Amino acid sequence: MLTMGRLVAAILWAVLGYVAGRLVLDGLPPELPAEDMPTVTAAIGFVIGWKFAGPFSIRAAGLRVNRAGAISFGLQTSFLLWISSLAFHAGAKMIDKALDKRYGSDVLLALTDIFALMWKFAGYTLRLDVIALLVLGGVIGGLIVEMISRRLQ
Repeated sequence: MLTMGRLVAAILWAVLGYVAGRLVLDGLPPELPAEDMPTVTAAIGFVIGWKFAGPFSIRAAGLRVNRAGAISFGLQTSFLLWISSLAFHAGAKMIDKALDKRYGSDVLLALTDIFALMWKFAGYTLRLDVIALLVLGGVIGGLIVEMISRRLQ
């Protein structure tokens, strides 16, 4: 169902995903090409904002939600954006490595390598600027979605 809260949440987390993707892309080593990282992370942010933060606005319209709840939900959404982006990019890298025959015929090795790749990519994202952006974006995004849901009650 299209609601203004869902649309605003989707747009906010898509922008947050794009900016975070740009920050991470600037800090990646040259041997790890990922030019499409900002746009892919923006698409993940749009879906997460629509499916996760958007329903919060629907609940907030019918319930009395305080600012702390909005901040908490915004931070949870930002954390989900971070984890989902890591999983997607690690899965894409695993597929690239599998197509290059780096795993041979060992499917289990390829599937477990996703977690090693997520751990490796997490090291590139755990920088002060990226963490501050995700935390601040989550707080502001949660408050904006809560405010929109109250105004359009």
